[in-house]
Amino acid sequence: MDEDFHEELKTKAGPGWEGWLMLLIVGILIVFGIFVQSSAGYAHKNSDHYYTFYHQLGFLFPALLCFFVATKINFKKICENSFLIWSIYAGAIVLAASVFVPGVGLTVKGACRWIHLGFFNLQVSDPAKIALTLVMAHYLSVSQRYFQTPNFKWWRLSFSFIPNLTREGWLDLWRGLILPTIILGGIVAPIGLEPDLGTSILCVCVVYSLLFVANARMRFVLPVCLTGLAGLGVLIYNWPNRLARVTSFMNPEKDVENTGYQLWQALVALASGRATGKGFGEGIQCRGFLPEAHTDCVFAIIGEEFGFVVCVTIALAFLFLFLLGIDRLRRITDVFYFNLCLGSLLFIVLQACVNMFVITGMAPTKGMSLPFISYGGSNLVTMCIFVGIIFNVFCRSRENGILPPPVNL
Repeated sequence: MDEDFHEELKTKAGPGWEGWLMLLIVGILIVFGIFVQSSAGYAHKNSDHYYTFYHQLGFLFPALLCFFVATKINFKKICENSFLIWSIYAGAIVLAASVFVPGVGLTVKGACRWIHLGFFNLQVSDPAKIALTLVMAHYLSVSQRYFQTPNFKWWRLSFSFIPNLTREGWLDLWRGLILPTIILGGIVAPIGLEPDLGTSILCVCVVYSLLFVANARMRFVLPVCLTGLAGLGVLIYNWPNRLARVTSFMNPEKDVENTGYQLWQALVALASGRATGKGFGEGIQCRGFLPEAHTDCVFAIIGEEFGFVVCVTIALAFLFLFLLGIDRLRRITDVFYFNLCLGSLLFIVLQACVNMFVITGMAPTKGMSLPFISYGGSNLVTMCIFVGIIFNVFCRSRENGILPPPVNL
């Protein structure tokens, strides 16, 4: 019976309704983002009022092309070639570190995060995210046997770091935590030195989420996470610029003219928009008052011109994308495809959450683009590649068969 079920599924290739609905939501967000740029880019350094609109429209074709290519690649064959996987990983590290080479990296506002390629600037952390997702999916697929079965009885957790100090305990610690952390560090180290603390934390959250879902031993992971948080606190405390961002986030009106300026102006934009907004093109915060209105702070401009209702709709759209992905992930049996899809989904949704949390004053100020909507070719292309990967996995999970639905007796 089960064999007949899976044989029938193999003939039904396609992404399913979840995949097509996800594409529809993403398409609407991209079109809306291009539409918003004609207003949000008003105060761009270029004198042309529609500069960001035309450029974002120009980025659309390469983004769609990359999406189409991502849907056609057989990532499983890439996974089977360890040399190719680790070559991609090494290439991402070299690319991320290349910004420190004189004459190659482009420094903007004290941060060296871009490479100038003539017609556009490539933010090196974006391809690094894709490489990290791919290599972690590969690693977890070949190392799944080193992770334990899930145990959510938190009150029974043992915090002895290595049980009995056996050889097997050391191997579990090495393969289940230390090695994936080293893989993560290879990507995060050059990104953090740019400096880009926000993207570094985003990468850490995605990787440790994958380890958590893979059922990594909590007695290994929790001490490392707590140590990492303590180290991050010490780093921020001794980094005046970042410390000022944290303190101003907790009380932005205390220093409206300096460290709290950006958050205060974003909150003003959201408040002045009320429920339905002032109307398209009627906002004033994008006219030089709100820094980075077309990139990091575009959500505030949406709130001012389109109102609270549209902001909530965008937040719900990302939530719905996440729920669609999770619903389909429950039925994917291939470990590699599962982790590849989950990593891609987390990079999209967590980045959106960070951006919206920052603009609404729920997190310290951090420059991070809103996926599909913020201005920037690297951001748009990368997010479209992630969507292409998810769509690809949806298609191939049908080709390879999925678990039959549970039967209620």
